[in-house]
Amino acid sequence: EIDPTHFKAFIKGAQAPFYLIFNQRNDMGWKANIGESVVGNNFQNTWYVDKEGDYEIDISYRPQRYFSMGMIISIIFLAITIPIVLRRKKNV
Repeated sequence: EIDPTHFKAFIKGAQAPFYLIFNQRNDMGWKANIGESVVGNNFQNTWYVDKEGDYEIDISYRPQRYFSMGMIISIIFLAITIPIVLRRKKNV
């Protein structure tokens, strides 16, 4: 777990196709860089992985990017407007 919206799975020695079951409620926002997404156990995010060998699977919640960008824009906006408001109060 990198954070609650980003995970990495390290696969070693896969010899046949398998299902990677991600113990989170199924949501179309969860994406993996490999495999086909299916619903497992009627609620879990699951990916069918048809690759052999050693590799890494990256799983992330894509809508989180929009939230993060919004936070950055808000912080920049505040950093610009607070000095302007404080300067105007001094001049009044």
